[in-house]
Amino acid sequence: MFETLVRPPLKKIFDGVQSPKILHICGDTNAIVDQMALCGADAISVEKKNNVTETRKKLGPDALIFGELDAYGVLAMGKPEDVDKAVKEAVDRGVNAIWPGCDMWPVVPKENMSLLSQLPENMAS
Repeated sequence: MFETLVRPPLKKIFDGVQSPKILHICGDTNAIVDQMALCGADAISVEKKNNVTETRKKLGPDALIFGELDAYGVLAMGKPEDVDKAVKEAVDRGVNAIWPGCDMWPVVPKENMSLLSQLPENMAS
């Protein structure tokens, strides 16, 4: 369904937009991540429900994959050490940039946000 109904209009949109172009789809995108990569975005953004290790294998080393930081469970509700651990794990799984998987919650503690601003320059977004 994604390939025939969703991808064509997304490709048309991305073809008409200048970079940077990032495609984010919430939820478990494991089954469609290869189709997402064909939509014309410069990068894809995934959330925690996506298996980034498998996504990296499917898309290869050159694909830009952003995300997978659990915006609520870790960033909003976790402690700084939880954020630090989640960031390191995301990098180990193959993300190119740390992004929250979905919306940022207004209750994110300042300490947790501060950790994100301390990421190495090549990981901050």
